[in-house]
Amino acid sequence: MRNLVLLVISSFVLYGCVSNPIKPLSGGGATDNDVRYNIFYDQGDHLKGLVKSGSLDEAADLFAKYKIEFFEKNSSLTGKNRLKQYSSDLKKIAFYLNSTVYEPKLKTQSVYFDSYLDWPVIQSDWGKLEKELRLSKKQVEKYKSHPLLGMSEYTAQVVNELDNKIKAVEIAAKESARGAFLLYGIANGGDFFLDYPVDLNEKEVINLSFSEILSELLSSGQVEEVENFVDSYGEFLTSDFNEKIGGLYLSKFIKENEDAATPYLSTLMAGLVRAKELGLNPSSSGDVKIAFVEVTSKTLLAEGQVEFPASINMDLPFDIKKSEVGDIFADNEDADYIIIFDVAMATVNRRIKERNQAKSTYLFGYNTVQNPDFLARNMDVQNARMSLQNVSGRLCYGQGALGCEIAKLISVGVASAELKKHQEVLLETPQTLKEPIHKGYEYSTSSVDVKKHLTANYYVINNKDRAYYKSTFDVSENRKFNLSYDVKDEDISKPSLTKKYDPEESVSDYEERAVDIDVSLLLSHYLENIGEEERLDSEDEFRLSLLYDKNQALVAYKERTYDARPLNDHRFDHVVVIYNPTGSIGAGFYVAPDLVLTNYHVIEGGKYAEMKLYNGHETFGKVVKSDVRLDLALIKVQEKGKPVQFYDENSLDLGATTEAIGHPKGLEFTVTRGVISAIRKKESIFDTGGKEVLFVQTDTAINPGNSGGPLFLDNMVIGVNDNKLVDIGTEGLGFAIHHSEIQEFLKEDF
Repeated sequence: MRNLVLLVISSFVLYGCVSNPIKPLSGGGATDNDVRYNIFYDQGDHLKGLVKSGSLDEAADLFAKYKIEFFEKNSSLTGKNRLKQYSSDLKKIAFYLNSTVYEPKLKTQSVYFDSYLDWPVIQSDWGKLEKELRLSKKQVEKYKSHPLLGMSEYTAQVVNELDNKIKAVEIAAKESARGAFLLYGIANGGDFFLDYPVDLNEKEVINLSFSEILSELLSSGQVEEVENFVDSYGEFLTSDFNEKIGGLYLSKFIKENEDAATPYLSTLMAGLVRAKELGLNPSSSGDVKIAFVEVTSKTLLAEGQVEFPASINMDLPFDIKKSEVGDIFADNEDADYIIIFDVAMATVNRRIKERNQAKSTYLFGYNTVQNPDFLARNMDVQNARMSLQNVSGRLCYGQGALGCEIAKLISVGVASAELKKHQEVLLETPQTLKEPIHKGYEYSTSSVDVKKHLTANYYVINNKDRAYYKSTFDVSENRKFNLSYDVKDEDISKPSLTKKYDPEESVSDYEERAVDIDVSLLLSHYLENIGEEERLDSEDEFRLSLLYDKNQALVAYKERTYDARPLNDHRFDHVVVIYNPTGSIGAGFYVAPDLVLTNYHVIEGGKYAEMKLYNGHETFGKVVKSDVRLDLALIKVQEKGKPVQFYDENSLDLGATTEAIGHPKGLEFTVTRGVISAIRKKESIFDTGGKEVLFVQTDTAINPGNSGGPLFLDNMVIGVNDNKLVDIGTEGLGFAIHHSEIQEFLKEDF
């Protein structure tokens, strides 16, 4: 058998059956780049040669490079584990690296930690010890990540000794941390956890030491020491400990700042505000009882002047109650102080800065096309088949015929395997592909600024001294939104567009969301004006003052109801342009200061509508009510306007002059004139199967863009322009929803 193997190999060499002949080495110390590895000379042979020649650094580099690719795999010829096969050479490399590179330094570091195994350690040594621990851990980590030395059989004993000493020092330091913390000083302005040489669980150390901390802070009697402690360690306190430290701080603050000339509430509030600034939450305000009452006007709430709530964040330990104006004193007779909060106005202003069209691309469908990979894989199969035929047809003769036949069999086997592989790949390759068809389109975008403004009155009543203070403060905030409309579901950029634009709901969510008001901020405002209290002669007098302030807010609200600037034709003040999110345009008109009526088909497909008034202002509205059969929709708008007056007689004179105001074909605020042609019932344009709708038939010109606008008889509205008959030879047949249908719609509670 051995002779047969030698014969095959000699035949390979003699008759050219080996495609890559051996390349001679450049010498025993040759690098990896000087060598071409093959079945006769591999990386293991190269490693042995380098070790034999004493090139141990190069041998270590060679092992690191081919550890996974070669040395960790079994030999393909013998099946032996290569790491075991070359273990004697690897031991020589490891011995060299350990003895000359690593062990001297590691031994020195190991000896250094012997003096730190017993704790406590003086504070002056903490910094140096922390540095040595950090450097030694990095050194051990680097050593253990070495491709050869990181293997347990080649790891120096001193490395494990050093690693164990590092861990022992850290354990001893952690066990001694609580005592070291108390000895360090809890309120000296320093940071124990930054100075200590090992990492600690800050909350655990603080919690274990809390009884000693509280005792020391109690005995010190100084506010500054509590502040120093909180500045350094406040973030590590549990909520329970935070309340206890907060109560301790408040009592010390009041004791330290008490002054006969300063009202107690002022000192208390200053302490509470300062505690809040430190991040402390005292569980109570001491012996003083303070009640917080909200008394926002029901009228303002009912009429929508308070468009979003105020969320009172009770970040100080007060009670909060809801009381009627007449019951403020009765409900809170046991309180030393009463803080009253009254929202006078909370308005939202939504301004559409611009409307634009943006271009994008959507997936329209697919074309079936030839797969070029299939053609390439088919060609691979043909080439492999021809290669097999060539090898199979090779003739062997003469002295080396036997070796040639053996080589031929091997070559046929290789070519057959190659052909099979290409055939399998071909079977997995589809003959055709679906090529996407993309088409361009446009969608709408809007840039929207939303501004929220809240004005509130607040009062502080001192029940003991029979005095009160009142003031007003404002809170404003704003946010910008970028909205998109009509983005197709098939848009190839839909995920990125979703991230780029805000959802429509986010605007209304923001508008309706409460504005947070911290009580601590309100009290800070009061403290700036302490000493300006008024005498509380009687409860009735205070109630009158409170009601007067509330009525002033109502008067201001009525004055802001709409803009009364004079125009040539005041009817235009009633009318708005309505932009449907789909890009179409319609009309509408005010039926209440904050309600616009239009056709359902004008806003169909959207919950919100952008609008423009005759004075050029832009505003925004939300659909709050609709009736598809009547083709009517009601929109609550941001900017107030002048409501129309509806015709209230039972009959209309045929031939009476009518006028329509709308925006036909985008020509905004156009007035057209005609007459009342008839009053008749006919089916809804939506053909919903319900009862017929009463219409005013008119020859007044109404066109796309007039929909939803008013049909006037003099200064009164008799209908909502709705639809017209369009046919060859037909004109002047327009229809407006009768005013009686409109008024019933407005009365209904949806």
